[in-house]
Amino acid sequence: MKKITFLLFACVAFCWQANAQFTESFDTEIPTTWTILNEDGGTYTWTHQTQYPQAGAGHARIHWETAAHNDFLITPQFSVTANVSDRISFFAGIDGTFWTETFDVRVSTTGTAAGDFTTIASETATTDADGNYTKYTYDLSAYNGMNVYVAIVATDTDRFYLYVDEFVNDGVPTCTPGVANATIIEDCNSSSYTIEVVVTNVGDATTITDGVTSLAFTGTVTFGPYAFGVDTTLDVVHSDGACDFTLGTYTMNACPTQNDECANAIDLDAYANSDGSCTLTYVGSNIGATFSAAEGAPSATCVDGSATPADIWFTYTVPASGTFDFEFITNPGFSSIVELYTGTCGSLTAWTPVNCANSASRTFSGLTPASTVYLRVWDYGSDDEGTLELCVNYVNCSATVVDSSTVVPDCGNDQFSVDLVVSSVNDGTFVTDGLGGSFAVVAGTVTAGPYADASTVTLTVEHSDGACDYSLGDFSNTCGPSENCGAYSSSPGSAITTGTPVNDIITVSGTGPQVLLDLNVIVKINHTFLGDLEITLTSPTGTVVDLMFDQCLGNDNMDIEFDDDGVAIVCGTPTIGTFTLSNTTGALLADFDDETFDGDWTLTVVDDAGGDDGTLIQWCLVPALYNLGIEELSPDNFSYYPNPVNENLTLKAQKNIENVAIYNMLGQEVLRTAPNTLDSDIDMSNLQPGTYFVKVTVENATKTIKVIKK
Repeated sequence: MKKITFLLFACVAFCWQANAQFTESFDTEIPTTWTILNEDGGTYTWTHQTQYPQAGAGHARIHWETAAHNDFLITPQFSVTANVSDRISFFAGIDGTFWTETFDVRVSTTGTAAGDFTTIASETATTDADGNYTKYTYDLSAYNGMNVYVAIVATDTDRFYLYVDEFVNDGVPTCTPGVANATIIEDCNSSSYTIEVVVTNVGDATTITDGVTSLAFTGTVTFGPYAFGVDTTLDVVHSDGACDFTLGTYTMNACPTQNDECANAIDLDAYANSDGSCTLTYVGSNIGATFSAAEGAPSATCVDGSATPADIWFTYTVPASGTFDFEFITNPGFSSIVELYTGTCGSLTAWTPVNCANSASRTFSGLTPASTVYLRVWDYGSDDEGTLELCVNYVNCSATVVDSSTVVPDCGNDQFSVDLVVSSVNDGTFVTDGLGGSFAVVAGTVTAGPYADASTVTLTVEHSDGACDYSLGDFSNTCGPSENCGAYSSSPGSAITTGTPVNDIITVSGTGPQVLLDLNVIVKINHTFLGDLEITLTSPTGTVVDLMFDQCLGNDNMDIEFDDDGVAIVCGTPTIGTFTLSNTTGALLADFDDETFDGDWTLTVVDDAGGDDGTLIQWCLVPALYNLGIEELSPDNFSYYPNPVNENLTLKAQKNIENVAIYNMLGQEVLRTAPNTLDSDIDMSNLQPGTYFVKVTVENATKTIKVIKK
C-alpha cells in the first residue's frame, strides 16, 4: 500500500457562499462598477476572458508585457463591518504550471486613484496540474467602520497570463473552523482506495461526511473503500454553518506502476532488438509515478529542468558493441525524457555526456559491454499520465572507426579521391562507393577513388555483419579556376582581418610594346562570410576596377575567375566559377583594354564588417595582348559572324585574308590557317567551349577579335 497525503488549511477553504455580502464571478463581463487602471501605459490591462475560469463561464485576465505591469482591478466601494463584511477572498492563477505571476492586494479608504492605495499583501500566483487556481483570503478587520476599495494589482514583468476569479466579500466567522489532513490509501489487489482523515484541531466542527456516511470530526477516521476512478468529496460540518468547508475531493485511477522506484526497475533485456529494428517493444505506463527522492534530482542540463520529476525506472544489459538506441514510440503526454545512469540504486552516476533531450530517439554509446545501466524515464513537465511504448535496439558487431574523411583534389587530371583515416578496423571489410568501387578497410589511410571532378560519390563502410554498416556521407570536389593560373600569379597566403586592407602585387615585365586586348582575373580566398568582402584591382596606370562588392552573404570561400563574358555570380559554399564583376560602379575589366600590361598590378581585399576572417590564397592575371605598332583593319573592310559560334566562323574582307590564328585564354595557339581568299569559313567545331581570340591578317593590317565558342 502507499499513502498519498493532502495537507489542507481550513482557514482558506470555507464555503464562501454562506455569508457573502457581495460576490463577483466575472462570468459575462467585468462590471462597470469595477474600476480598471493601466498605470504602466502598456498595450494590455485587465479584460474579461472565458478560456480557463476557476468556476463558471468567465474570469478577469491580464496579458504579459515586456515592461513591468502596474494594472489595477478595483472593486466597488463597500463598508467594512465586523463579522459581516470584514473579509475578502478570490482565486488567482496562471496559464499552466511552468510560470508564476506576482500581484499586490491594496486597500484605499479615499478613492480609486493609484496613489490612494496601501499594499496589504504581495503574492505569487500559481496553478496546480489539474488547472485549479489558488485561493487567497484577507482579513479587513483593521478597516471596520470604514468605506473601502480593494485593488488587485498585477506587478510582474514579461511572464504570461494572470487570472482572477470568484471574488467574495463576506465576514470573518465567529466560530473556529476545524483543521485536518487527508491521506489516500490504495488497495491495488481490490482496485480500490480509502481516505484516512487525521483531525489536528476540532474547533467548532462536529462531523465530516462524504455525502452518504457522516463521522464524528475527531481523532482519525476512515472513509471508503471506493472503486478506482470514483471521485469522493469530504465536507466538514460545524455547529455554526459559517465555518463549514469542503476538505477536498479525492480520487485514484490506478495503482502506481511497479517500477516507480529504482529498486523495482523493469529489465528491458527481453524487449531488445539485435537487428536494429523495433520488432519487440515494451508497453507499460507511468500512472501513479512519483519522484524517486532516494536517487536525487536528474542532471541540471536535462531539457525538462525539473528537480523532482514523476519518474519510472528500467534496467538494460549493455551489448558487446557498447552502444544501443532508446526510442519512445508512444508517450503518455506530449514528450518524454530519459536519462542513463551507471552504478546501483541509491548510488547512481549520470552518464557523461548527459543525453536527456526530449527527442523521440537517442543513442547511448561508449558503455561497458555486459554492464547493467539504469534508465530514468519521465513525462516532460510530469503533468501527463498514461500508456508508453519503448523500443531498445542494438547490434552485436563492432563498427569500423573512421577518424577523418578528406577530399584530395587532382585538378591536373580533372579528378579527386577521398582519404579515410581508420583507427580501429573491428568488423569492417570494405569501403564501397555504389559505383562498383570497393576498397579494403585497413588501419591507417584508406584511399577511395579516383572520381571525376564535379561529381558526387557516397561512401559506405561495410562489415562482416551488415547491421554495422554505415554511410560516411557524400563527397565531391570542383576544381576552381585558380588551378589554371599561369605565369602571372601570386600565392601570398595573407590574412584578411576586419578593416585592414590586404594589398598584394603582381609585377609584369617584358610584354611591351604589347597592350591589353582583354584581361580576366582569378581570385581564390578562404573566408567565413563572403558578403563582408570588397575586392578591387588597380592597374600600373592607376585604373581601379571593383571586382566584387559585398556578395554572397554568409557563404564561405571562393575560387572565381572574373570575366566580362562570364555569367552572373552564383553563390555557394564554396563559390566557384567564371562570373561577371559584382559591383555598384558598373566598372568592367574592359576598362583595362589598350593599357600596357607591364608594371605593378595591385589586388586589394577589404573585410568591411566584423566577426569573420579569412586568407587570400592565390590570385592571377589572364591577359590577351596585341601589338600597337601594327595597323588595324577598319570595320568597313572586315566583318565576321556568327558570335557566339557553334562550328564555322565566317570571315569576310575587301582583300585576301592571308593568315588566321586562334588563341585560348592562356595565350596558347590552338589553330592556324592561311586562306588567301576574300571569304573564309574557319572550322572551330573541334575546339572546347570557351573564349578565344582570333587574329586575322589582311596584307599589312591585323584585327584581333574575341569569339565565344559554344
